[in-house]
Amino acid sequence: MLTVMVVAGLALVTGAVIGWLLAAPRAHRAEVARAVAETRVEEIERARASIADTFLAEAQRAFQHVGESLVQMSKTQIDGSLDTKRAEIETMLTPVREMLDQYRNELVKSERVRNEAYGGLQQQILGLMSIQQSAQREASRLANALQSPAVRGSWGENSLKRCVELAGMSEFCDFDTQETFWNEEGRRLRPDLIIRLPNNRVIAVDAKVPLTEFQAAANEIDENRKRDLLQAHAKTLRRHIDTLSRREYQSAIGQTLDFTVMFLPGEHFL
Repeated sequence: MLTVMVVAGLALVTGAVIGWLLAAPRAHRAEVARAVAETRVEEIERARASIADTFLAEAQRAFQHVGESLVQMSKTQIDGSLDTKRAEIETMLTPVREMLDQYRNELVKSERVRNEAYGGLQQQILGLMSIQQSAQREASRLANALQSPAVRGSWGENSLKRCVELAGMSEFCDFDTQETFWNEEGRRLRPDLIIRLPNNRVIAVDAKVPLTEFQAAANEIDENRKRDLLQAHAKTLRRHIDTLSRREYQSAIGQTLDFTVMFLPGEHFL
């Protein structure tokens, strides 16, 4: 529109100049023609510059609009593509997320069960440690107490009595304890226990606890020393057997069998 108006203006100016030239004197015609030409050139240059500026501005606005449109279109396409990809990724990750949630729940449950089990196990260990410490104290007290011959003798007698009771025998019916007899020489004999058999037959039983060498051997680390202590323990057992043999309970009690039983409160003493 602006270009048409400029061209129309130039046509009017040109027509007026031509009319004036036809009426002007010939002497000034060349000078006037040159001036008109220069004016026309200047007008054309100004018009061309104006047209160029206008075209450049319009082109810039058009390019800017096109660029903004392309950016908006690209953004819309990218956003749509991102939404689609996001939906696809969400669909792919849903089973993984569910599996991870299940794994986390199982892990929490397992940790809770482990803590509960560990707490119970710890309590059991503490209980066992307490029992062990108590047993060690009792064993220590028993070992110290058994250093006394009187205590060892009492322990052997009680073990003997408990053994025959576990066998189903009853005191004063099947057996008697600490009953006193006299031999032909007037010497008092008192076996720890006599077992009554049918036909008024009896068996004399004496309890012995040869603990000194045996305990020392159990606590000994050196093998040679341990062997010597066990040999000494065997000799002690032999002396007890010889002593019981010389007492001759069968002659003092009467109706007894021709042997005497030596009771040991544990097969480990043999």
